[in-house]
Amino acid sequence: MKKTLFLTAVLLSLSSFQAPVLKQIIEAFKTNKATDVAKFFDNNVEISFDGTTNNYTRNQAETVLIQFLLKSPARNFEVIHQSDNGSSAYCIGNLSTSAGIFRTTIFLKNKNNKVLIQEMRFDNK
Repeated sequence: MKKTLFLTAVLLSLSSFQAPVLKQIIEAFKTNKATDVAKFFDNNVEISFDGTTNNYTRNQAETVLIQFLLKSPARNFEVIHQSDNGSSAYCIGNLSTSAGIFRTTIFLKNKNNKVLIQEMRFDNK
């Protein structure tokens, strides 16, 4: 019984590991700060715009996101759904920009005790 309670406590603490990072990423989008989002990029990041997907190095992905937010400055980010299983997490939301609303999906993974963005999708609504 004690082992079960301990294991449950450990799993619950791990499952919320990504929550603070995800909150920082969402706040960075809300305030149009691409460099703050990029702090959480993995070495390689997959970014999709309206179904067109490319793989980028960390630096390239930062440049792509900066250019996107310069062209379409963010006004708000509304979370629709998010899930976290301890080793990975995702968030789906609406990114409101000057160019319209983009359905945005962010995938994160826990690697070497760091929460890193693996993939981002932006689909114009």
